[in-house]
Amino acid sequence: MKQLYTISFVLLMVLITYSCKRDYGTYYDYKPASTVYDGDVMKFLRENHFDSMVKVLNKYPDIVARLTSTDSFTLFAIPNKSFEIAVSNFNTNRTRADSPLLYIDPAQLNMEQADSGRFNNQMMRLLISRYIIPGIWSFDTLAQSSTGIILKSINYDYMMNLKGVQQNSTGSISGGPKIIELKDMNFSLYDAYWKPAHTSSVNTVRAGNVLVHVLADDHEFGFSNFFDYMNTPYILRNEWKPLSWISQQPSTVFGGTVSHLFDNNLNTYWNTKNTGAMPLPPFWFVTDMGHSYEVKSVAMQNKAEWTNGQLMVTAFTTEFAPEGANLDDPAVWSPPDTFRLKLVNGTVGLQAKQRFYLPAAQTGRYYRFTVIDNYGGFASYKQCNLAEVWLY
Repeated sequence: MKQLYTISFVLLMVLITYSCKRDYGTYYDYKPASTVYDGDVMKFLRENHFDSMVKVLNKYPDIVARLTSTDSFTLFAIPNKSFEIAVSNFNTNRTRADSPLLYIDPAQLNMEQADSGRFNNQMMRLLISRYIIPGIWSFDTLAQSSTGIILKSINYDYMMNLKGVQQNSTGSISGGPKIIELKDMNFSLYDAYWKPAHTSSVNTVRAGNVLVHVLADDHEFGFSNFFDYMNTPYILRNEWKPLSWISQQPSTVFGGTVSHLFDNNLNTYWNTKNTGAMPLPPFWFVTDMGHSYEVKSVAMQNKAEWTNGQLMVTAFTTEFAPEGANLDDPAVWSPPDTFRLKLVNGTVGLQAKQRFYLPAAQTGRYYRFTVIDNYGGFASYKQCNLAEVWLY
């Protein structure tokens, strides 16, 4: 009788285990209330062997100082495997191109290499910041929105989408693990372009004023953008200043001025004037980048036009002038390079970020961007809107 009871108990456990089998991953841990950790978040990361994340964060004392201050943050802890995937994929592609391999912290530095064997420091800082969100954002708070909550990352105000999700399990609807979807919005308001990561543990610990969620091992650090950012880093725009322009709307909550082209915010725009005295196209602006750079490519993203796609930029030119130049002298500017956007699915395709390579690299401190056509045609629509511009 005892043997029969034991067999029945084992079978019951098997059935219970099978009925609760998770559909997503191998381990998911949900804590309604996070455990309070005795120490700051850097100590937690060190003691729990998030070695690669610690190594990257330690390169930026200003970020560490904020994480260990009295300010509140939500941090997504990145497993070592996530960095291994990113670095391995990057160097596989570099090998195919016969380019030097790069590492987070190379054992030996070849000072004859321009990159010295390390990944670009500014791009690494930009990427690691996307895993740190100001404020405390628990699973329960994030689960209140069915579409996720758009939040800005530390330092760069880069838009990320966070959503708490109750997963299904075999034999049970919404009876599976609770996870957080952390999505890189990829400079787009359309979720088709977003790049997701998922947690393996939510509300993991409260370390000081930082709430920690842990990402799953299959996440690639950088949200699949790692290669592009590190192979051809873009020029940071925090020092860019508009010098002159032909037309802009007065600044509003949604922008209007040229400076909104450099603010990492897809909800703000450069709008040419649509009332009063309206200058005629083509529409241009000149920017001081703060330093002289070698530029190999340019990227731009149109304003997300819900009703008036005719104002979207479809063609533009770029020109560069050296430091100290008299910008009123046409001779100081490089010959203009002309680019036309790819038309994919009408205006929907025009709303995606598009990147173009210059026929030859240009060097300069000053940059002139000229819009030479819009979707509706300048003959009928003598205006344009634009969300962001980048240089690489």
